Amino acid sequence: MKIVYQGTFLKSGLRALGHDVFDIRLREDAGINEQVMAVCPEPDLVLLELWGDFKLPFDLHRCAWRLAAWCIDSTLNEFWLEGLLDIFDDVFVDQKPSAVSLASKQTTPLWLPLCADEADFREPGRAKEHDISFVGRITEHRKKRANLLGVLGQRFKINLVQDVSVARMQDVFARSKIVLNENFFPGLTLRIFQGLASGGLVFTEAGLPGVDDFFIDGRHLVCYNPHSVFSRLDSILENYDLNREIAFEGQRECRLFHTSRHRAEWLIEHVGSIPAKGKRSSAEQTDFFAFLAARSLYLLSCRYGGSYARSVGMLVELARGNGEAAIMAAGLLGVIFARTGRLKSGLDNLERHAKHGLNISPFLNIALIHLRQEKADDARQTLERGLAAHPETARLFAETFQARSAPPGDRPGMLFFMAGIYFVLGRLFCPGFLRQGPDPMPDTAFDLACLAWRECRDPAILDFMLNCLKPFRLEPELLPELVAAIREGAATDAQILRTAELAAAYYDRELAHTISSALAVGKR
Repeated sequence: MKIVYQGTFLKSGLRALGHDVFDIRLREDAGINEQVMAVCPEPDLVLLELWGDFKLPFDLHRCAWRLAAWCIDSTLNEFWLEGLLDIFDDVFVDQKPSAVSLASKQTTPLWLPLCADEADFREPGRAKEHDISFVGRITEHRKKRANLLGVLGQRFKINLVQDVSVARMQDVFARSKIVLNENFFPGLTLRIFQGLASGGLVFTEAGLPGVDDFFIDGRHLVCYNPHSVFSRLDSILENYDLNREIAFEGQRECRLFHTSRHRAEWLIEHVGSIPAKGKRSSAEQTDFFAFLAARSLYLLSCRYGGSYARSVGMLVELARGNGEAAIMAAGLLGVIFARTGRLKSGLDNLERHAKHGLNISPFLNIALIHLRQEKADDARQTLERGLAAHPETARLFAETFQARSAPPGDRPGMLFFMAGIYFVLGRLFCPGFLRQGPDPMPDTAFDLACLAWRECRDPAILDFMLNCLKPFRLEPELLPELVAAIREGAATDAQILRTAELAAAYYDRELAHTISSALAVGKR
């Protein structure tokens, strides 16, 4: 096959299988077909790895060839991939949970885990210079990582390495008895495969989705949790000659089943087994795909910085029409205008969206604008109007939150009320959407609840925020707010106990001990 490929992980595997691979680095300032033809006039497949600050051509939906996406770090990128993936004929995700959360009526993502490259493998049995090595970034945003390295460093000598090439990292791993793995989101991450390939013994967190599908604890790698981390490290280092067989077996398993070639073979077999979706060519469908692209451009700008100009230009053009895409474009323009302080234009566009009754979100955004203008009555009336226009959402809300059946009149109460609506709609939280400060136009239950919590220290809001994070196993990220609530006397006994448990889960043993001791004293 002739494959136009933007990416890294499958390149060596595709070439090893005999395919012609044409590298491409997409730009935003040119059309997709123009860019593809510049590297290969007649490809059989255009394959794009989507992650990070992806450069999105304005007309990706017009791609003339079979178009496949492999979403890397998919858990962190779902917030901008959602919807956009409907443009592709084939969609693969590197994290197992994303195969469910990114599914839609048009798209069924397939789980394709990451892999090791042939260049990652090192000769087994290399002399070990380090007991434990960790390679990765250490920042203020990675609290769990900093805590884990801190507590381990009190008892073990940890070799910490940052900002090195992959080749250098593999050499470090190969000269280490233990390769420590920790990650922000739970999943089968690249460092696991690279650690296995190096010949070091991979020491990773237990219960990560996808790991148990391929690897056995104690046979291919070793898993730990906050309660077992010290005992398992002690056991490995005290009996390393016995435990090094785990490293050999893990490397062998990785070489047999988890290389770039294995993943490329699986992907090509899938692509060859089913027909492409086929491009939807009607004007309405083309406009809908253009809206999805504009939405992703906007979200990427929110996450990584930069101008909204390209997204706004596309949306303005779409909003001139009369179809569903035009209405959705007007709604998103309303959000963008409101986010940038153009509240009148924001309201006008959102009212157009609300008028057509596609969903309840424009009513929530209109209410947010009214609250920013300190028009609490207008906000409450807008919420009532939205619930009346969407009785199914109102029913779900009433069944889930019986005590909050009608919008309250106060600002934090309304913010919390809107958070509940997003909750029943399934928009709980976006793990990858790092916000440095309060979002003026939030669109998840967690972010709206955060706004409500800043204005009203109600324990019910705190419980709600924890419930939003629970499905993502990121409840400990709320530790700063929980600790502040305890200090202010705003936390319940159950929340204080939960804070101690979450502190232990994030390896903050000092905080967990302090809270547990205080609870014990209080009971006496």
